[in-house]
Amino acid sequence: MTRPSQADTVLRFGVFEADLSAGELRRNGHRLRMQEKPFQLLAILLEQPGQVVSKEDLQARLWPDVSVDADSGLNEAVYKLRQALDDSAQAPRYIETVPKRGYRFIAAVDSRGQPWASVSSFFLDQDVLVRGWVRARSLAWIFL
Repeated sequence: MTRPSQADTVLRFGVFEADLSAGELRRNGHRLRMQEKPFQLLAILLEQPGQVVSKEDLQARLWPDVSVDADSGLNEAVYKLRQALDDSAQAPRYIETVPKRGYRFIAAVDSRGQPWASVSSFFLDQDVLVRGWVRARSLAWIFL
């Protein structure tokens, strides 16, 4: 399955909207100030909602040229991302820690603000339910 590209994707979850092409996170339509690494972390987790992304994979993607342990940097990025999302490790709504493995984005994610044709490339050859919309194999969208 092809992932949505950052160039044409706006993803919505809860009261938040992540504009991956602009590198912006908005809450109820208001842009939040966010550092680059926490936003990159969010974008990586949003590529595979519901799937565990290993700490090693996150470190390699966030700090590709760093050969030392980037664990403290990852912990700080997760902390700042949770702050921006008003989330907590103890009662997560968005970012779940999977002990000894990594992190998982656990909220429902909805594509928004894009023509369905651009979103359809993400769902090639699959029947998908997205908040009441189903894409049939003919690329037609039907609201249930």
